[in-house]
Amino acid sequence: MSWIGVVVALVCAGLAGAATVFALRGRTREASHHAALWLVLAGLLFLASQQFVTPWLQARYDASRVDESLSSHAAFAAIKKHDPQTYGRIMAELREGLLDGQSQGVLIERVRAQVTALVQQRLPRASDEAATEYVRVMVQEMHELRRHGGDLCFRFLFPQPGEGLNLTRYVSVNLRDADAAALSQVVRSSTVSPQPVPLKAEVLVRMQPVMTALSARYGRDLSLLEQPQAPGVDRDKLCSINIDMYTVILQMPPADGGKLIRYLMSQS
Repeated sequence: MSWIGVVVALVCAGLAGAATVFALRGRTREASHHAALWLVLAGLLFLASQQFVTPWLQARYDASRVDESLSSHAAFAAIKKHDPQTYGRIMAELREGLLDGQSQGVLIERVRAQVTALVQQRLPRASDEAATEYVRVMVQEMHELRRHGGDLCFRFLFPQPGEGLNLTRYVSVNLRDADAAALSQVVRSSTVSPQPVPLKAEVLVRMQPVMTALSARYGRDLSLLEQPQAPGVDRDKLCSINIDMYTVILQMPPADGGKLIRYLMSQS
C-alpha cells in the first residue's frame, strides 16, 4: 500500500471512530458494540475511498511528480536539456493523461508517439556514431520482440494509434537502459553538432550492396519495404527484412553506415 493509501486508511479509521461515538452516545457502553460498529463503518469508508478517493489523490500526486520522474531517465534528461519544447509536450501529455485517469498502456503510447516523432526529426541530423549506436540497440530490441511474435516487432517499427507497445513487458532492463543512452546521444549530438541530412545521391553507392544482399535472400518479398503498412502485409517477414537490412548496414564503417541510416530515417 502506498503512503497515500495509508493516510486515507487512517482518515477512514478516524472518521469511523467519530461516527461510532456519535451514533452510540448514551445508548450503550459495551466495548464490543463500539468495536463492531467501528469495524463496519471503517470497512465501508475504506472500500469507498479505494474506489473514488485514493485513485484521485494518487493521480494528482503522480502528475505533480512528472518532471522529477522524467528527469531521472537518461533519455528524457537529454531531451529536457537540448529540446525543452518537446520535453514540455511530453510532460503535458503525461500530466493530462494521469489526471484523466488513463491506463498505463495509453500513457506509454502517448509518450512513445512523442519520442518516435523526436527520433524521426533528430536522428537524420545526429552524428554518424550516435545514429549507428541507436540502430544497433534498435536491432537488438527487434530481435527480443520478434521472439514474442512478429506482430510486436512490426508495431515497434510502425507504431499505429491504438496499438500501444509496452516495451517493459518484452525487452530486458539492460537493453532499455542502452536504448535510453543511445537516444540521449542522438538528441545531444543533433543539438551540439547537427549534421546535414544526407542526399540520395550521397548514399546510392552505399545502398547497393545492402539491396543486393537482401534481394538474394528475399527475392520478390523485398517489395514489402515499399508498402509496409498495406492491408494484410506479412508483418513477421517485414520485420525480418528490416532486421537484416540494418544488420548489413551496421557491418559497414560507421561513416558509411551512419550516413545511410540517417538518410533512411529522413525518409520515414
